Amino acid sequence: MTSPKAPSGWAQTGLARIARGDRARKAHVMRDTKAPFVLLDDARSDARGDAHAFLFTEPQGIIQAERMDDVAPCLDRMRFALSRGRYLAGYLAYEAGMAFEPKMSQLAVQSDTPLLWFGEFDTPRVYEPHTFRRRPRYEPPLFRPLTDAARYNQELKRIATYISAGDIYQANFTFDAVVDVPPDALAELYWQLRPRQRAGWGALVETASQTIVSLSPENFFTLDQGRVCVRPMKGTAARQREVVADMAAARLLAANPKDRAENLMIVDLLRNDLSRVSTPGSVKVTSLFDVETYPTVHQMTSTITSRLAGDCDAVRLLTSMFPCGSVTGAPKIRAMEIIAETERRSRGIYTGSIGYLAPDGSSAFNVAIRTIDSSFGRPPHMGIGSAIVVDSVAEDELAECLAKARFLTDARSGTGA
Repeated sequence: MTSPKAPSGWAQTGLARIARGDRARKAHVMRDTKAPFVLLDDARSDARGDAHAFLFTEPQGIIQAERMDDVAPCLDRMRFALSRGRYLAGYLAYEAGMAFEPKMSQLAVQSDTPLLWFGEFDTPRVYEPHTFRRRPRYEPPLFRPLTDAARYNQELKRIATYISAGDIYQANFTFDAVVDVPPDALAELYWQLRPRQRAGWGALVETASQTIVSLSPENFFTLDQGRVCVRPMKGTAARQREVVADMAAARLLAANPKDRAENLMIVDLLRNDLSRVSTPGSVKVTSLFDVETYPTVHQMTSTITSRLAGDCDAVRLLTSMFPCGSVTGAPKIRAMEIIAETERRSRGIYTGSIGYLAPDGSSAFNVAIRTIDSSFGRPPHMGIGSAIVVDSVAEDELAECLAKARFLTDARSGTGA
């Protein structure tokens, strides 16, 4: 079950006021364009009968950071744009988090993905997703992992050594995979995958030099009227075709000691992150070890809430929390150092965040998992990963990662980071 006050998708954030308000416009067809836009799509709302996708188009300006030194000035520009009544929609790459910790800034691997990209927009338009124009369908794409079992085992042994030494309790280890689909087909791929994934935190981003497709089920945070809600996901069980077996899989997930331990570690980490920007005493775990059911998996989710401190704003909340602890490990800083050592690559948008900030102070971001990126003509690629803890088995973790990636082709596959 899910905490009744916890948003499950974009349509339950501050954007809901636009959908209800006089300025809401239902568009019939989205124009074919390579001009920058951001679409935030709540596919779970279809089942509730209030299907909404929020489209930010025709930016009045672009805020973009290419280097670590660019990030702080960009944050100032973001605050200025919000003060002028602009909406901001876009993303932070995973490596942007290193700009918020001085000791981490030298660890970032050079990437062709900006560290931060936001458009300055007027009020977004509200779309009913079924009205979007469809192009010819593509065959379900294959994916090619850019690792092998030998290297994967070697890096997990290194992580296990750090865990045994007491450096960390958990690390989210990931690797890259190439997706066999033409770069200009990514938008259509999103619309093909959307109905069977029903992600509440989906997104489609076009920056003119980069296309990003995200079918994320995970919320990083929402902020509305001073209330912060954080919903980390840790713990996954594949759906079963038989009803009885499927219900048993959900029960086993809810009781699994390893999954509960992974989840609790991240809950504690995020409680600590929230405490730095929240009113003292307001941080509460309102729901622990919930099991949510998606078309392909059961997912363990917990909910943490707080009241934002009076001297903090949405930009401060974002930078204080980023990146989400569910995609780093615990403790966060040491886990990120070990991730840099073992992965030896830039994650880019994968495990970063896509979302918006509004002039009324509201904001929401996803965790960019189940996310495909094509930048500057490069072939589409995505990251795959899992949480590594003291009792992780390399063969099992690699199998879980490969199962997660099969959301591209198999309606009964895994999800998560």
